[in-house]
Amino acid sequence: MKEVLLSIDCGTQSLRAILFSTTGELIHSEKVAYEPYFSPKPGWAEQDPEILWNSLCKACQSLKENQPDLFNHILGVGVTTQRDTMINVDKEGIPLRNAITWLDQRKAKKTYTPNPIMGIIFRAVGMYDALVKTQTDGKCNWIKQNEPDIWSKTYKYLQVSGFLNFRLTGLFLDSIGSQIGHIPFDYKKMKWSKKGSLNYLLFPVEIEKLPDLVAPGEIIGKIIPSAAKL
Repeated sequence: MKEVLLSIDCGTQSLRAILFSTTGELIHSEKVAYEPYFSPKPGWAEQDPEILWNSLCKACQSLKENQPDLFNHILGVGVTTQRDTMINVDKEGIPLRNAITWLDQRKAKKTYTPNPIMGIIFRAVGMYDALVKTQTDGKCNWIKQNEPDIWSKTYKYLQVSGFLNFRLTGLFLDSIGSQIGHIPFDYKKMKWSKKGSLNYLLFPVEIEKLPDLVAPGEIIGKIIPSAAKL
C-alpha cells in the first residue's frame, strides 16, 4: 500500500480533505460546504470557528470511510486556509467570539497618527490615505476599541490556519506563509514586527497574543490523540 499525504484546505465556503500521493497525484477528495458568513449588522461578515473545525472532522471522517486503507497510510498533514479571517481564543483554544472574516467591512478608529514631518513624507509619496485606510480595516483595532473585555481575555489572536493547527496539535504555532492580512507582520524579515515599528503601530497586537511561527515546510507538531479520534 502506497503512502499518502493529507491536505486540509479550508476556504471561505467549504473545507476539503484531500489525499495526495508522495509524487503529487490527487487520489481522493472530500468536501464539506458551509455558509461563508452571517451578518449581525449590515456590512459585517462573521463565522463560527467551530463550523470550520467540525467541517475538518467531517471531511476526514468521510475520507477515512471511503478510503480506509489509504487513510491508514498517511505520512503527514498540511494545512492551508483562507487568510485575514481572525479568531480570538483563550488558553484552551476556545473561541471568545465569532471569527471576523476577510469579507467584513466594519471600520475601526485610527490607532496611529504620524507626526507632522512623517505626515508630510507620507503625503508626498502618496501613502497617507492608504495608511489611514489600512489601520481602520484592522479588525484587531475594532475589537480592542469596541470589545475590550474580549481583547483582555484573548490569549492568542489567530488566523484560521493557527486555529486549526492548535486543534490538531495542541500547539499555538503557524506557518510564516499564512501570515497575510491586518496583523503586525514584517514581510521583509519574515517575523512579527517589533514594538514601535510602523506595522506594529498600525496593528498593535501584543506579541504574546500571537502564535509562534515556523518556516513553510517545517514540522509544526504531531496530531494529538483527541484530534485523531475526532
